[in-house]
Amino acid sequence: MNGGLQTGPYGKPYGIAYVGDLGTLVVNRSGYEIYPEWDPTAEANKIEAKKTRRNDRIA
Repeated sequence: MNGGLQTGPYGKPYGIAYVGDLGTLVVNRSGYEIYPEWDPTAEANKIEAKKTRRNDRIA
């Protein structure tokens, strides 16, 4: 918990991070970002990085 610290995950002011095997999903009211995990064997990201803002949502 970050109660009173005014900081959230990954340098955001608020939100929540879901950490998985392929990457981390950071979600807040303004949108989401996916931070992929690095695969050292393939020397590439395990998944594609994505970012969206609140106005980018599909209707």
